[in-house]
Amino acid sequence: MAASARGKKFRRSRFWVKRPEGWRLLHTTEIAVLDNPTRVRPTYDIPCINPCKQLPIRTVDKVQEAAMADWQEQESGRQFWLKHVADDNQTVSTYGGQTLPKKDRPNPPPPQPGAPTVGAAPVLFARLWTFGPETVVMIACQPTYGEKAYWASRVFHFQHGTWQMTESYHTYIQASGVMTEVQGK
Repeated sequence: MAASARGKKFRRSRFWVKRPEGWRLLHTTEIAVLDNPTRVRPTYDIPCINPCKQLPIRTVDKVQEAAMADWQEQESGRQFWLKHVADDNQTVSTYGGQTLPKKDRPNPPPPQPGAPTVGAAPVLFARLWTFGPETVVMIACQPTYGEKAYWASRVFHFQHGTWQMTESYHTYIQASGVMTEVQGK
């Protein structure tokens, strides 16, 4: 994985894999960092079913199965996020740009009393690649409630006795609608 920046408004990442014939480009993503959009906030709880309890994808081996099981746990709550995100992880997204490494990020403020709980963004599509017994690359399309859908490019690595997300890039789809309804609500 290689990342580069062109100023504060543009990020690029490239996922390379070593094959017998040499290094090959597996995936690239380029992110234009834009100002934060106006977000729609729900007036009701939205539980995390997908991806927390089920995923609409099939894993092809035990490595992917284990990585996705730990990612599902990661998405289930802040305490699990802390366990499954590597300390040097830096997320980059269209809205927000690059975050500080996890170890340097301030803890988020506690939820406001009476505010609805919103689960993780559901997975609409995902493709996984396995590299050895300790690395999985994932490309996924996910809509966040109240925002546009995005393409997520993630790297999971087995370290410290668990699967951890080491890289995460989110490229929002500008032509996407904004998800403001869940299960008829």
